[in-house]
Amino acid sequence: MTQRTPAPARASSAETQPVELLSREPKGSFANVLVPIDLSDTSERAIRWALKQSTPKTKTIRVLMLCEDRDCDASDLVRFLSRFGEQPRALMHGQLFSGNEDQLCAMIREEGIDKIVVGVGDEPSSEGGALAQRLARMCPCGVVMVPRREPVRELVRTQGFTAPRGKPLEDSSPL
Repeated sequence: MTQRTPAPARASSAETQPVELLSREPKGSFANVLVPIDLSDTSERAIRWALKQSTPKTKTIRVLMLCEDRDCDASDLVRFLSRFGEQPRALMHGQLFSGNEDQLCAMIREEGIDKIVVGVGDEPSSEGGALAQRLARMCPCGVVMVPRREPVRELVRTQGFTAPRGKPLEDSSPL
């Protein structure tokens, strides 16, 4: 187990007090999955991991192109998604998103997203890793981080999280 100090995060209305995160192997429902992307190799890796994990219960893999500081072109998103071809198990569709993190979390709640899958780079200070931590603190669902190398980890909030009676939290390390 390793204890990590959190990186300074942007102030948000959802972050009134510190939230402890738990890192574990991804578990739980993958019915409605959100994959925020920036058209990078790490984004492609995250989508491929989400497709590989899809089951007959997976309904939707929503690929969300984040358009914070740059112009977004839907044709770039369509071209990026064409790499993955037709998917037999889940409906995969793309969407442009230009809101802030609070608006993103509101959309996640409204749409009933079960998991967020984020590709992260090798650097601990990578943008994908920072985004994953912010979303895990603000949103009601787990955030799966897909790094270049194994293992894939899921960040979940420890507030309100309890292990089954009599069983310790296995394979987890607090961040």
